[in-house]
Amino acid sequence: MARAKLRPTDVGNATLPVGATHFPTHEGVAPEPFPPGISIRSGRGVQIEFMWDGRRCTETLKGPPTAALVRQAIVKRQAV
Repeated sequence: MARAKLRPTDVGNATLPVGATHFPTHEGVAPEPFPPGISIRSGRGVQIEFMWDGRRCTETLKGPPTAALVRQAIVKRQAV
């Protein structure tokens, strides 16, 4: 799996809408898609999906779905 590029310029406080697939855009920066296995499933968290012992597993990181929480989810998924 490719490592996600974590940019300090990403807006971390803007709440992302349910079903969002990209980080928010910035001045002159193209929107960067979320890596596979990361999704905004509700207004209360970000869901990660991964395989563990041959089983499909999901875990939800609770909190408002912001770019900062998505970055945390990317790091956690890469650790698995």
